Amino acid sequence: MTAIHFEEIRPLFGLHIEAPEVLALLEEYPDHRITKPSDGDQYVLFRSLGFDLLFRPRAGLSGSRTKNSRVLTCIFLYREGKDRHREFVHPPFGIAFSDHRDVLLTKLGKPFAASDYDECGLPGWEKWNCDGCTVHTMYDRATMTTQVFSIGRADLSL
Repeated sequence: MTAIHFEEIRPLFGLHIEAPEVLALLEEYPDHRITKPSDGDQYVLFRSLGFDLLFRPRAGLSGSRTKNSRVLTCIFLYREGKDRHREFVHPPFGIAFSDHRDVLLTKLGKPFAASDYDECGLPGWEKWNCDGCTVHTMYDRATMTTQVFSIGRADLSL
């Protein structure tokens, strides 16, 4: 299976799940699964390529019908084996799943948000603003490397 680059997916932010550009991606990479909507959220899972797409109403979560208002708000990039995904081969912004937290701080600077710190003084997650996007990392506490990068366009972020 051919690897996909983040920059191929990034232009889809803000587009409806049935937009021609989204449908073209689904056709080009047919090894995916579209989940049923739940509370307004709908995912497209690309486990063999290491990423998932989250479509959500612009107004946020809702218990009502949202088919016409769901747009791409977040892209989840996975490291090998996390949630049965292959590793996403080409993360953006010069980051990598092998980057220890100290390396991410050097590459991305000081995060604007973080979880509570554990007894060792380390967070479980952190967030940065990068080139119009919000980058959220969820750390593996044992290695302080990233399990999942969640990336959203800053004006659509969760």
